[in-house]
Amino acid sequence: MEIRTQNGSRVSAVQAEGLIREDERRALATPGVVRDELPELRAVRVALSLLPAGHPVAPVARQSCREFGHQTLHTDAVACGRCWEHAIRADERVVVEFGLTAKDERPDPGYIDVVAVERVIEGEYLPLGSNERDEVIRRMRAQGCGPWTISDRLGESTRTVRQRIDELTGRVQGSQTQLGAAEAAQVA
Repeated sequence: MEIRTQNGSRVSAVQAEGLIREDERRALATPGVVRDELPELRAVRVALSLLPAGHPVAPVARQSCREFGHQTLHTDAVACGRCWEHAIRADERVVVEFGLTAKDERPDPGYIDVVAVERVIEGEYLPLGSNERDEVIRRMRAQGCGPWTISDRLGESTRTVRQRIDELTGRVQGSQTQLGAAEAAQVA
């Protein structure tokens, strides 16, 4: 969903986050210099209020909104635009201060968020990447869980989970087994 600005252009929630992060980097690069507010800040904040609950800074934005007693524009919003802006700017300051990521740096494609994996296995629903979904399958199979239980935890069809189990054990692709020997025996 996009929000129309005063000058007629449109801005999405993702674009709004990018504008806030860029503005914060400019502010950090020139300390002590008074800057004008972002043009179209109101539209940017409305767009920010559309960011999903799965966003990395959503808990901070939600907590800020509760502490300040702000109202959101719609009932399913995580936080208001001001609190999203506050959380994103704070996050960007930490990223810049500690040099956590370069702007053009790509995430490691093999990275597995083990905390998210453990939380999903414990029953919480979280959005996962393919690496994390595969890890959930591996761990749950090692615990003796069947495809039905795994599909319930992942929010995927049993058929999809079974196909993934087959691929991970090398049944479909004919490749070497990616699961350990003990897990492969349990899958078979």
